[in-house]
Amino acid sequence: FLPVGQPRFDGAVTEALAVGARLRLDEVTLTVVWPEVGVPVEPASTGRGINDTSIILLGEANGRRFLLTGDAEDDVDPRLVARGLPRIDLLKVAHHGSATATSAALLEATRPALALVSVGIGNDYGHPAPSTLARLRNIGARVYRTDLHGTGVVDLRPDGLVVHTSGARRTGYDSRHDRPGAPRGRPPAALAGSARMVRPARVRRRGRRILAGTRDRPE
Repeated sequence: FLPVGQPRFDGAVTEALAVGARLRLDEVTLTVVWPEVGVPVEPASTGRGINDTSIILLGEANGRRFLLTGDAEDDVDPRLVARGLPRIDLLKVAHHGSATATSAALLEATRPALALVSVGIGNDYGHPAPSTLARLRNIGARVYRTDLHGTGVVDLRPDGLVVHTSGARRTGYDSRHDRPGAPRGRPPAALAGSARMVRPARVRRRGRRILAGTRDRPE
């Protein structure tokens, strides 16, 4: 990484992103909602210290909103909620679905219809945490996990969200790990069975294309 302000080989100058910065990529607009100005560029070398410097982006495309939360943990959420967040259609769940991220207050404020969890099969941290999955269920979000559904791609369309997945993985998952009190560590391997998804109602399957109905979103 280059220090802030130092030119790259092509002459471009690096800049620090902070609250209020805006980016545009074709039809996608991105607004930085975290970190605030003054958050250290080189944080303390602790898990939470590093995680809480994640850049959080509020995006919009085709009239659909999404929130990319990085690894930010739950001590960041109150500041985001206090500043004001809109209802969203899609949430990238923070910090692999850990118990110390994606608070109930954040979910209540944003009410995502879909939630994506990037997490490794049988990880030693027990991610995603049963408590986090329960919070997502409580607000009615449909959850996709890379350990269960493989690679996921979401099309943001005016009439809804279309989710493409590479298919459920058939090793390293035990449904017992979705229950509170489940043991941490690597689950038994070579377990067959289809992936479970939250609230399958209001979803039309077209092969591996899944069209998820989204609620009317207040401005």
